[in-house]
Formats: sequence, C-alpha cells, structure tokens
Amino acid sequence: MIIKSAYRICPADGHEPDYRELIPDAGLRRRMSRIVRMGVASALECLRPFPGLVPDAVITATALGPLADTEKFLGEMTAREESLLNPVPFIYSTFNTVAGQIALIKGIKSYNMTYVNGGESFRDAMLDAALCISEGRKDILVVYYDEVTPFAGTVMDMMGCRHIDDAVAVSFLLSGDTESAESGISGYRLDIQADSRDIRTNAVSADSLYMEYLRTRI
Repeated sequence: MIIKSAYRICPADGHEPDYRELIPDAGLRRRMSRIVRMGVASALECLRPFPGLVPDAVITATALGPLADTEKFLGEMTAREESLLNPVPFIYSTFNTVAGQIALIKGIKSYNMTYVNGGESFRDAMLDAALCISEGRKDILVVYYDEVTPFAGTVMDMMGCRHIDDAVAVSFLLSGDTESAESGISGYRLDIQADSRDIRTNAVSADSLYMEYLRTRI
C-alpha cells in the first residue's frame, strides 16, 4: 500500500490553509464548523496534486466527531425545551458529515464509510483501506479528524481519558499502484494497541504516519 499524497492541518502548530480558496462557496463555508472545515480542507489539499482524480473510496475516522456542533445542538435543545431548533448544528454534528461533504464537493459517488471507535478509529479506517485495495480499488482517501472543546476536555480529564489538546485533521491518498506513487509505506508498521477510550491514539498514529510520509519524500 502506497501513500500518493498526504496533508495535515493543526491550528495549534500554526498550520492552516486558506479555506476561502478550497471552499469558495461562502454559505457552505460559513455553515461548517471549525473541525468540519479542517477535515474537508485537508482532504481537498491531499487531492490537489492529482487534478481530475476521483477516489474509489472515501473513509473517515474520528473518535468523537464534531464536538462543538454536538454541544451547540444539545445546548439549544435544552434551552428551547426541544422546540423550534435550528437544524444546522444537528446536521453538522453527525459523525459522517466530513465524508459526506467531501463526496458532495468532489462529486464522488463511490464507497463512503466513517469509523467511530474511540482510540481505534484510525486503525479501523486504515484496515478498511487495505481491504479496499486488496479488492481491486485503486485510490483510497482516508481522513482522520478530531477536536476537543474546553467542556469536553474537562470532562475527559475528570474521567481519566487521554485526549488531544486542540483540533487536528490528517488526510492520506492511498493506492495499490506502486509505480505511480511518491512514497511507499510497505515497510512501515502501523501498530495500534489501545483502549478505545484513549482517543489520543488516533492523532498519534495519524501524525506518525504523516511524518513517515514526509521523511520518505526527503
């Protein structure tokens, strides 16, 4: 399995693209929460080196999904006593929002899957990508994204759960076509043995794979 392209967005590291360029529809961009924009933008940047390429599968992974939208929706539901709710926070709080937006923007009508399994989500997405390639699919887009709000971070600290400190989105364009790839990962072992409650594992694994991709390109 080969990494043809990869892109990482992490505001904490001062690394964010121009979202206006990647998502020119101002209305769509405004409706997207921060983490949804990050996930979609990382995927679009990952695909940028290959104009016209349509992935044979879009697979996303997240431990908790768009937490800010989830909190906003639940807060409004409580404040308004479950009546006259704004549907936008609910629509964008679902776990498969990023995968759906990528498919809509790029016109991808192929396999689309989202994995939500705590700290094992990224591992599951990579396993699915490997299976897709073994079945003959050529190009697989894998996107990992997660965020932690101040409230969620406080709750997880009280529960003793490890978590990321801010927000991160990492995308990989994977392929079984070894002849046209820039970077090979056949010798890289992605070994995740973590409790599903340890959501930090996803970011650590995705970042490790991204750094390995950068190293092999030097």
